[in-house]
Amino acid sequence: MNATNTQNLKAIEEIRSMRKSLNELLHRLEKEILDDLESKYTKMKSNMNPLLQQLKLQVNCASHMQREFATMTEYATELQMYVGLTEIKKKISQAENFIKDLESADIFDEKNIEITISPALKSILENAKSFGDININISPTTLQLKAGREDQAQYVVPSIPCIENIKPSMLRTLTIPENMKSMGIIACRILLDGKYLILDYLNRKCHLLLFNNDGIFIRKVVTLLRSSYDVCLVRNNTVAVTLGFTNKTVLVDIEDNSIKAIKLSHKCDAVASDDKMLIICGESQSTIVNINDMSQRTPIGIQADFISLFQGNIYSTIVYENIVRCYKITRELL
Repeated sequence: MNATNTQNLKAIEEIRSMRKSLNELLHRLEKEILDDLESKYTKMKSNMNPLLQQLKLQVNCASHMQREFATMTEYATELQMYVGLTEIKKKISQAENFIKDLESADIFDEKNIEITISPALKSILENAKSFGDININISPTTLQLKAGREDQAQYVVPSIPCIENIKPSMLRTLTIPENMKSMGIIACRILLDGKYLILDYLNRKCHLLLFNNDGIFIRKVVTLLRSSYDVCLVRNNTVAVTLGFTNKTVLVDIEDNSIKAIKLSHKCDAVASDDKMLIICGESQSTIVNINDMSQRTPIGIQADFISLFQGNIYSTIVYENIVRCYKITRELL
């Protein structure tokens, strides 16, 4: 079973590693072609600016000649007209030569920016029908069994690794927006659809921040004008957030951003849920809330700074005493 789990985790890591490599490749290719586009656009623009300046000078010169010709026809003598027209003819000839030079140099040819997407990239979209194939390869067992006497009880004790031997592996990095680099992350939860929810405390305000499956920031869900201590998934798109000394815990719908408050008789620090009930703990006591009808049970004497529910048991941590306790739901200490 342990080998199967290891193979599963290795397969997941390989799939996500390939996805990461593809993302990095696409980001690099995108940057390269955008840089190339910017370079060629800048070059075209720099080549056009001097031409526009020269054309502007020619337009100004033509306007000046028109004004001179109008003045000559009204006030000049025949001799002055002759001299003036000779000068205008000379300037017109210069302008004609300028235009011919531009035409011969293909300056007036229309230049359009076009992009041709790499056929290799298009083939990925057209031909890739799946990420890969999952196969189960069967090989002969290497397990050796030794039969004992019928009156001997055979115990199979699983080998549980010590915590020092458990090596975590990086699965995802959340990308924090530039304008949120200063953060106080209180809690981080993974939702049922694989999205990530961060409880961020900054400047006496708490924010619920939503990230997609790839760790990219989506939006700020709500801002709570109170100090928040913990958050847990209740069911579907609803999460519970504790509000400390206000003796309140709020239910937040992360889809429509609606908020519903639950008033308690004690401080609200830690919260956990098993889809049927909420358990909310303070420094000295705790309360169980039925999620269906929001009814509250008599506070039970479970102290916790952080809390979790698992298979009908309650697990609580006491930070300053370095203690983890396990209780039955009936408050019996296990």
